[in-house]
Amino acid sequence: MKTFGILYNPYESSLTKFIRWDIKISEEKLYNFILKDCEQKPNLIISIFGGAKYFTMNKRLEKEFMCGIIEAATTAGNA
Repeated sequence: MKTFGILYNPYESSLTKFIRWDIKISEEKLYNFILKDCEQKPNLIISIFGGAKYFTMNKRLEKEFMCGIIEAATTAGNA
């Protein structure tokens, strides 16, 4: 595991945890880590590959992208 922390979601009153995980780590280890930390099964796991080195996005599109990820993460399992 590279990074583990908590993100503040300005659109919700709750905090959102995140993990920056090495691609070589198995899905089973990731799942078990989440299960142990949260003491429940995850409703959603979002995997994003890549970085910003060769990719640019205008501010409006970046904001929409981030809001979409936050919405997906905060509404997973609520349907």
